[in-house]
Amino acid sequence: MADLQSENEKLRADNRELRRQLNIQRLSLEAKNRALDAMHWVWCDGGCSDGVHRWDKTPLTEEIVKEVENHARRLRRWLENSIERNQRPLG
Repeated sequence: MADLQSENEKLRADNRELRRQLNIQRLSLEAKNRALDAMHWVWCDGGCSDGVHRWDKTPLTEEIVKEVENHARRLRRWLENSIERNQRPLG
């Protein structure tokens, strides 16, 4: 009987630890998904209802799309300038 109680306690402790780990993973994934929403990540482009802003549920507006397009152009310019700068001879 003592062996069963000991095993039961061990299983309960293991269960608590697994629940703790799952909670950490859930919180981490939620933070990552909210960060993707903040970048206006497109989860699906087929017009599905949860294609963008799946976690914060803010409506996608024309202004947001224009802002993202402008940011994408700036990112492209940054990359091109960075490549050009790194290809220049030193001196």
